[in-house]
Amino acid sequence: MIVLTFDSDQFDKAIQKAVRTVLNEHQIAPTPPTLDPDELLTRKASAKEFGVCESTIDNYKRLGLITPCRIRGTVRYKRSELQAAFSNNIHNKSPRRRGNANRGTKIDK
Repeated sequence: MIVLTFDSDQFDKAIQKAVRTVLNEHQIAPTPPTLDPDELLTRKASAKEFGVCESTIDNYKRLGLITPCRIRGTVRYKRSELQAAFSNNIHNKSPRRRGNANRGTKIDK
């Protein structure tokens, strides 16, 4: 019989090394946390999660692309509705004109 003595740091390192070895052998990737599609997000959280400006959230609301939920004086947006609105926009992007960018140009027909 072999008796080994470890202090707590050595024991922790040995366990971590063993776990890493097993995970590498089986190529088990950590699963990302699942996001609740029914979760209600604030305007700021919505903008951060979908990588847009808060004014974009306001524009989508104004255009009727997303519907705000009003709860006791606060406005929230459903994650699944935001996901649908932004995924449609990403795939169907078209160039936008600003103001009178084409003013003074002649178009021949």
